[in-house]
Amino acid sequence: MLEPSLHINTPAPIPPGALAMLPEEFSPAATQPQLEPSPDATSEAIERLFSEAVAFVNQGRKAFSQLPGEDALHSGERSILLVLEESGPCTVPQIARARSTSRQNVQIIINRLAAEGRVELRGNPSHKRSKLAALTARGKQWLQAFEKSASRALPAQVKISAAEIQAAGQVLLRLRRALAEGLETGTRTNRSASDSTGTDNEPAGTGAEATAIPQPTGGR
Repeated sequence: MLEPSLHINTPAPIPPGALAMLPEEFSPAATQPQLEPSPDATSEAIERLFSEAVAFVNQGRKAFSQLPGEDALHSGERSILLVLEESGPCTVPQIARARSTSRQNVQIIINRLAAEGRVELRGNPSHKRSKLAALTARGKQWLQAFEKSASRALPAQVKISAAEIQAAGQVLLRLRRALAEGLETGTRTNRSASDSTGTDNEPAGTGAEATAIPQPTGGR
């Protein structure tokens, strides 16, 4: 008795470039299950990021304080000068929003910078009681001197590309805005609850908070 022969159909070879023509959803990476991180994992990651960010700022202050320049400005003063350089004249509430700090703290620094001649206060057509802070020629010169000093000193110490640093800055910016939106949502909820009970716990403001807040355009 003859045994049946085994026939194997060999598939035709795949033409060159055919895999590249497949839709993206059929790629091996796309077929893997995408698992969303748990809330606990996200919270832990944010806590570690906060801790590292604080350590980075402390180390940055030590490194930047050793850079040559006209003088050694505090990081808070330098940060405000950068806001004015990127966004133009701003009110104190606008700067406070841009730097996620209090208006009182910004006002103290603005007064000090104005006394040093790095910032000048101008009249504000939109609000008589909230003046505009503008960068002066001396303030611009100091920023330029600091940036030149930093550009000479940092490449020898930092082995990270500019693209990676910019990406890290964008992540921090998105997290900061998300936290700010969460606080604003909570504030609106509390206001709604106060209105429904007939109480008003909101302190009187100057009206300057309603002014549009310019967003920095740079990656700093």
